[in-house]
Amino acid sequence: DALFDESASLDRLKQYPVVYLANTAILDQQEAEILRQYVKSGGCLVATQDTGLFDLNGQLLGDFVIADLLGIRYQGKVDFATHYYRPSEEWLSTDIGSTWDVLIPGEANLVQSIGASTHGELKLAFHDGPPFHPIDIGSHNSPWKTVSAAVYMNRYGRGQTAYIPFGPDAAYIGKF
Repeated sequence: DALFDESASLDRLKQYPVVYLANTAILDQQEAEILRQYVKSGGCLVATQDTGLFDLNGQLLGDFVIADLLGIRYQGKVDFATHYYRPSEEWLSTDIGSTWDVLIPGEANLVQSIGASTHGELKLAFHDGPPFHPIDIGSHNSPWKTVSAAVYMNRYGRGQTAYIPFGPDAAYIGKF
């Protein structure tokens, strides 16, 4: 199901065991409070990339509107054309080997945990910077150094959140 902000209420969200906010950049304070109540009462929330990082006018905020809910603080952008995700040797690597680096196109965010547990690695692609340009030895550069965790898990009330600082769907969207 797809929920739009016009129809998102606490009662409506409680119909779902998991709510996925795929780069939902703009969240107002009322929507943020509904999400807090949803998770606090036992719901699970997955948020990616810029979710809640912009105001109603599309201006970048200093932090996520739901930073407390996610257990993280915004630190800035990692502005490279590609990144890599390496899962940890936990449940995140059930179908992906824990030594595999998965190519993720697009920007990513640097965040700091303020209570969230961290999992996996977000890696930069090898580059020649600064300024950062790809080294033309193929269509994508190899994975290079780890800059942050790849997944941030946070308990909030009876529920849980997961934040992914990049767009995991971007690895596949261009194929469809």
